[in-house]
Amino acid sequence: MVVHASAGAAALAILVVVGRRAGWPDSETVPHSVPLTIVRAGILWFGWFGFNAGDGLQANGVAAQALLNTHVAAAAGLVIWLILEWFRQGRATVLGAATGAVAGLATVTPCAGYVDTASALAIGAIAGLACQFALRLKGRSSFGRRRSTPCWARSIAIPSAITRVMYSRRRRP
Repeated sequence: MVVHASAGAAALAILVVVGRRAGWPDSETVPHSVPLTIVRAGILWFGWFGFNAGDGLQANGVAAQALLNTHVAAAAGLVIWLILEWFRQGRATVLGAATGAVAGLATVTPCAGYVDTASALAIGAIAGLACQFALRLKGRSSFGRRRSTPCWARSIAIPSAITRVMYSRRRRP
C-alpha cells in the first residue's frame, strides 16, 4: 500500500509540474522509443521472476514451479498476442510482443506456484487473447478517450483480473 500511495503522490506531483499531454485526449500516444520499451519489458519480465518465485522467501518446489510458470505464461501471452496481430494487421509488432508478455505475467501472478505448467500455458494464452480483445474493443468505443490512463493499462489490467478470478474459482477444491 505504501508503494502505491507513494507512486500515486509522485505521479500527481509530476502532473502538476509538467501539465497535460500535448494533443490529449484527441490523439493516441505512441511510445517514442521502441528499443527502450523492449528494454523495460525485459527488465519487467526478469524482475517478475523475483516477485513470483521469491514471494515465499523459500527455495523449494513451489518457488521453482512459480519461476517456470511465470516464464511459460509470459511466453504464451506473447505468442498469442503476436499471432492475433499477424491475422489482424498482417504483421506482428515488437510492442505487441511486450504487451502480450505483460498480459501473461500479470495474469499468472496469483497462482504461479500452485498450478501445473500446462495450466500456466493456458492462463498466459487466455490472457493474451482476452487483453488483445479488450484493446480492440477499446479502439471501437470511447472508453479511454476521456481518461488519462494509457489504453494498454486498462486493456491489460481488467481482462487479466477477470481471468484470474475465473481461474481461481474454477480450481478451488
